[in-house]
Amino acid sequence: MGIYYYQMRRVGSTLKIYFLFIIPTFLLDPYFQSGFKIIKEYLMNYTLILLIDRLMDIIGNGGYQAVLCLLLFVAGLYFRRKGLSYAGKYGFIGIVTSGILVQILKHLIGRARPVFDDAYLFWGPSIKNGLIGFDSFPSGHAIGAFTLATIFSEVYSKGKAIFYGLAVLIGVWRLYDNAHFLSDVFTGMVLGLMVGKWLVNRYPLRDVKEG
Repeated sequence: MGIYYYQMRRVGSTLKIYFLFIIPTFLLDPYFQSGFKIIKEYLMNYTLILLIDRLMDIIGNGGYQAVLCLLLFVAGLYFRRKGLSYAGKYGFIGIVTSGILVQILKHLIGRARPVFDDAYLFWGPSIKNGLIGFDSFPSGHAIGAFTLATIFSEVYSKGKAIFYGLAVLIGVWRLYDNAHFLSDVFTGMVLGLMVGKWLVNRYPLRDVKEG
């Protein structure tokens, strides 16, 4: 009962912070979109940027993340590394959980992608209407990245800066690619943190911490 109460308080605190910042991010959406368009026009022809763009597409993809987690889980079992198998197992569960959650929200809310050049175009349930491109809110890449960053950081605490830094980079790159608005990424980040924290609190690491 005590742990459950503590977890609910943590969720409540996270939601308070989220609702405090979500309105400003919505207001900033058009400005960030315009700014990243300018940045992309300037950088898009550089070979390094093209390589990073391709890399972000791969490491931010939920399918690749799920495969990575399965490989980590198997490797952990094979080499008898409890921390590695834990990270793989609950990383996979986290990706599946966050993936289902984000798809439900995306298609219930039905927000237009930035390509429509309207930051405030919401169409409602997009599955029913058969709409394509109305699944911007929230960002699936961001929720997956921050879910994994939270879980991996619990096992390998020394790599926390790398895990979260990479998650932030994936989120920023979704803005650069004009695939999401700032509020999409921000919401995905918060949801990812919540899913990750829920898993590590529900299934504590205890003696499997490494690093």
